[in-house]
Amino acid sequence: MTAGGPAGWFAPLYALALDRAGVRAGTRLLDLGCGQGEFATAAADRGALVTGIDADPAAVAHAAAAVPSGVFAVGDAHDPPAGPFDVAAAVQ
Repeated sequence: MTAGGPAGWFAPLYALALDRAGVRAGTRLLDLGCGQGEFATAAADRGALVTGIDADPAAVAHAAAAVPSGVFAVGDAHDPPAGPFDVAAAVQ
């Protein structure tokens, strides 16, 4: 069980969002409010270059561990890191 429901409940939603946004290998994706990195992981699994930001330091540390190739920072989504990005997402 995860905080939002049973383990993996979000996988179909994330796959649809990534499909519709055209996320594939090399896509530069900004994950606003990345939390523990579930969406970032789904994007990275497709070969996306992931940058994430979240206000919770513990969540950012978890995301960074989950996606070692990503760049994650503690911060406010209203003040995102500099791009450029091909896709910006804020997915629950």
